[in-house]
Amino acid sequence: MTQSLQVAPLESPSETAEQWAPVFKALGDPVRLEITLLLAARPRTVKELQNALGHNQALVSHHLRMLRDQGVVTCNPRGRSNVYEIQIDPLACLAQCLTSMVNPTDPDCVCPPSAS
Repeated sequence: MTQSLQVAPLESPSETAEQWAPVFKALGDPVRLEITLLLAARPRTVKELQNALGHNQALVSHHLRMLRDQGVVTCNPRGRSNVYEIQIDPLACLAQCLTSMVNPTDPDCVCPPSAS
């Protein structure tokens, strides 16, 4: 069952923390975080994720299921494949910002530059 996340500001910081904590817990696994970073760049099939990660289909699908359950990604059937993409726009921006911290010259980063 997919949990729906509100991305609009909530009434209190505790409500926001309560809602986002399971998402960040799901992202606490390195494989799921890597999947999220890959999907922030563009939607991908399970096979594309397998090839990029070097893991078998069962493991990739397991992690995708956990990300779907938290509402982080969606799955759209396309032909004989399932295409996964980020469902939460702020999360996609966060993933791109994290990537730009590692690779600040990434031309795909759409996040505002950090104030230094």
